[in-house]
Amino acid sequence: MKVPLPPQCPMHGGQCGLEEAVAKQRVSLKPYVFVALPSSEAFNDTEAAIKATIEGGNVFSQKYKPKKIGRRKVKALLAREERFIGQGICKICQLCWFCDFGIAEIGSLNPNVMIEIGLLMGFGKKVIYSLHLSHTDLKAIPFDLGNPMLAPYESTIRLSSNLEDKINFIILTSK
Repeated sequence: MKVPLPPQCPMHGGQCGLEEAVAKQRVSLKPYVFVALPSSEAFNDTEAAIKATIEGGNVFSQKYKPKKIGRRKVKALLAREERFIGQGICKICQLCWFCDFGIAEIGSLNPNVMIEIGLLMGFGKKVIYSLHLSHTDLKAIPFDLGNPMLAPYESTIRLSSNLEDKINFIILTSK
């Protein structure tokens, strides 16, 4: 069975050059959530909270069960965990194309995260926007996020609590 690919490459506008074997390997990872985070130690706690909320684990005293789509456990994948040499946009594009939905940290207004959000939205993926209020004020966001998928937080406990409801909503409405 042929794996569907993006209709065109976001880098050059031509046909996607992803090999069938790589596409099948990406599909074998499903279900997964693409997590777009700035590569900064300031977001290590955010990353840990997101992973624990999705894959199951503890965020301080709160325990979260692993999320499932169908019978399979959902995984959290980050761009910085991918190995690549040169332009990483193709790998990031693959993660966005094959993911079930995305979570993007918009605190700090990181340009890479904004590109990843654009890819997710362009591919029709649902996105949960987390916003660490100690990094960026809601009024500083350069676009309208009057969005039920916005999860503002000041602590990782609050983030996990906000994410829990939004992730469950996406899983329930995606069937």
